[in-house]
Amino acid sequence: MMNYFFKVISLSSLLFFGLCLSLVNAETTTLYQSVERALNNSPELEALQYDRQALQFDLKAVRGRYLPKLDLSLGYGLEQYSDDLSRKPGADPADDDWDSLGRADLKLTQNLYSGGETRSRVSIQEAVLDSANFQLQAIAQSIALDAVAAHLDVYRLRKVVALAEMNLAVHEDIQQSLAEREKAGAGSIADVTLASARQARAEAILSQSQEELARALANYARVVGGLPGPLGYAGVPESMPQSLDDALLAIEQSNPELQALEAGIAEADSRVELNRSSYKPKIDIELKSDYSDQLEGSRTWQRTDEAMLNLTWNLFNGGQDQATVSSSMERKLQSRSARKVRLNELTEEATVTWTQYHSLQRQKRIYRDAVEFSRQTFDAYLKQFSVSQRSLLDVLSAEDDYFQASRQLANVASKEILAAYRLQSLTGSTVPPEGDAVEPDYLKESVKPMVDWSLASPEAADASDEVIASQENIGEFLERWTSAWKRQNVSDYLACYSSNFMPENEVSYQAWLDQRQERLKTPAFIAITVTDLRIETLSETVSRAVFIQDYTNDFYSDRTEKSLLLELKEQGWMIVRERAKRLF
Repeated sequence: MMNYFFKVISLSSLLFFGLCLSLVNAETTTLYQSVERALNNSPELEALQYDRQALQFDLKAVRGRYLPKLDLSLGYGLEQYSDDLSRKPGADPADDDWDSLGRADLKLTQNLYSGGETRSRVSIQEAVLDSANFQLQAIAQSIALDAVAAHLDVYRLRKVVALAEMNLAVHEDIQQSLAEREKAGAGSIADVTLASARQARAEAILSQSQEELARALANYARVVGGLPGPLGYAGVPESMPQSLDDALLAIEQSNPELQALEAGIAEADSRVELNRSSYKPKIDIELKSDYSDQLEGSRTWQRTDEAMLNLTWNLFNGGQDQATVSSSMERKLQSRSARKVRLNELTEEATVTWTQYHSLQRQKRIYRDAVEFSRQTFDAYLKQFSVSQRSLLDVLSAEDDYFQASRQLANVASKEILAAYRLQSLTGSTVPPEGDAVEPDYLKESVKPMVDWSLASPEAADASDEVIASQENIGEFLERWTSAWKRQNVSDYLACYSSNFMPENEVSYQAWLDQRQERLKTPAFIAITVTDLRIETLSETVSRAVFIQDYTNDFYSDRTEKSLLLELKEQGWMIVRERAKRLF
């Protein structure tokens, strides 16, 4: 289907049509609306709904066995009859006289005991209907998850295309500026060719991203039933299980596939009882009234009324009934085994999805830092390039690092949300909340325009004096920080940390604060020495300080390589991130 779609609509026309549709329909489509439309437009779901309605009528038909059966038979015609009583003396055997004949029968039959057959047949149809309902829910969950994936994919790839467009724009600005400088005799032709090569690669990346977006749009149209306009951001569902054990428990209790298999077990159990009913007698009450006129040569009418209690009992059937019961019992055991197999598969899938979800959470935090640091690095390298402290390759590599980190952040953030909904689907709930979620700032900021390449012009060379002064201030800050630590002055020490400081290794701020206070109060003696200090200016307000720290107290000593991400505020430099690598 998708290949045919691409044959009919070219890549460029598909993108153009998607753009036109988004302009015409400016209303944002939420994830809830995408899922709703996919469910409403699914022919597979529609077919299953018709099947369910048919099964409801089948159940109604089987329940009719509890009610009496009333049959009426009426007949009128001609009859030729001859015997020794009705035949006239001397009648010719070749006589073909025809006489009129009338007949009417009315019979009411009510089953009083069927050996459990009727009850078993009703239970079978109820189980079949339950299984169909759960299968319908399972298919609906699958379609809803496909719609979630299609929505997130289009949203993600639109973000990636925007990043690729920004990446190309930056390379175009760099190439144009370097070309102008080279013509003026102030630049190098090698820098121009290098920038041109990077620009060509950026164009190829944009083209590839647009192709991926076109495929995502085609997939969305197939799943949801139409090309999307603007799509709203979707976040992680709030009803996520709190632990893997909670998720596995919810799966065992609420997964529609397991519930359908459980209904199959109930059906198999009822079939065992149905086949066992063949061992038992059947008792019916029958009320019958027959009326006939001129039957078998009679010249008058006849009427017969009967009230009968009939018993039918299968005493021997060649072992067929016993074999049928044994077969149905094996089918029941097969149904139970099928449920165990599917439960094991769902348990494995849930465990993998749970692990993937938390791995993606960690990756997202890492890529958020990577985006922040790579953007600051690019800004700093751009300024340093203007004073010949960095090469053009350094600048282009820093910009590429930022682009790649931003693209990976968009991909990982989307995969994290999809993994959450996949886990929700396994527990039997893929209903997204109505309305739009608020897009996080880190995704909004990732597509903001980069700094102007004009910052790398020769006029920006006077920034070097500011950089030197800033580095001197950082040295003074580190002396104040280590002094407060050695003096075990808790308030002065904590004052060196920013209000948005985030400890490493996913430790909460409160846990880190308690740990710091305890470590400052316990020893009677603390000595700290900082050597090999290296300061990297990332922007006017952000720098990174890397150094070797030798720490000694009454009962402990170590050497670590520390990296402090510093932010310049009104109070001066403050620590935003702190990372340590123990050397020995």
